[in-house]
Amino acid sequence: MSAAPETPEPEVALITFLDGHRSKGAKATGSFRRNFVQALRARGIRAHRFAGLRKLFAANLPRGSVVALSLNEDEFYRNLDLRLPAMAMLSSYCRTQGLTLIHGLEQALVLANKRATSEVLRLHSVPTPSLSSGEAATKVFSNSLSASHQAVEVLPPGAELDAGRFNVDYVDCRHQEGGQTYHVCLRALCVGPDINFVYVRARDVEHGGPSVHNVDTPQDLGLIRALHDRLVRPNEAHIQRIAAQVSHALGFGFFGIDILAAADGRLMVCEVGVKFNDVSYETHMYPIREGHPNETMLNGAAGERAAALLARRLSK
Repeated sequence: MSAAPETPEPEVALITFLDGHRSKGAKATGSFRRNFVQALRARGIRAHRFAGLRKLFAANLPRGSVVALSLNEDEFYRNLDLRLPAMAMLSSYCRTQGLTLIHGLEQALVLANKRATSEVLRLHSVPTPSLSSGEAATKVFSNSLSASHQAVEVLPPGAELDAGRFNVDYVDCRHQEGGQTYHVCLRALCVGPDINFVYVRARDVEHGGPSVHNVDTPQDLGLIRALHDRLVRPNEAHIQRIAAQVSHALGFGFFGIDILAAADGRLMVCEVGVKFNDVSYETHMYPIREGHPNETMLNGAAGERAAALLARRLSK
């Protein structure tokens, strides 16, 4: 009897171009994608980068392969309605071909709206700030529903809340260090339920409100290490549980999970976005990389480590 034909091993493909929309961060994230693909190949996994759906369709990947839509976070959400036909086509193709799609249509529709994301997370017992509506019963943090880096407001009790914004109970995340007070938020870069890196972001309260971005973080190694030792290291198991809960709630993805480090010790998820790596943080922190708690990330290890995490999941 002739032996049965061998089943082809699953492959991995990154889609970097979709229906005329290339990631505006494509150049910056190119090194991550290149390192990610090379690291998968070094582990014996066939991996590809396709600039468009036609190239994906022509590749005829074997069943069980993984396809990840790799657009910049803002490009992934902005004008999503213009991208829906191509995303629907991609989702349908992957479903009929037996491929696993990461960052597909269903995930996009949830992640594009902060309120929808929060509601899904709460249904799966992920700790998040409580949603507020109508007249504010307590102090409220008000943000845009979709885009990032938009103006935020902290509203007093009794304020009439705009239903078109993302309104949640304000969480005090102020921490003192070296005689200064900082708003602090943690970010976990994850591959599915597995954590790639967790890092501290902080903003001096004298320099602005509680919305903390990468470039707000002082380039102060002593501060970063002190806050990391206080808020990340003792909470590693808790943060890992949060990452697993988020993955269970939203599906497997390459996510950046923003976690409020409350002054009372609570950890609460405020936002989740598609994020393979964090170029702006790496660039901002690079001058103080030596001795940084995430020195390996700042030296370009995010792609290789993400590949190792994905390879481990594929082998299960």
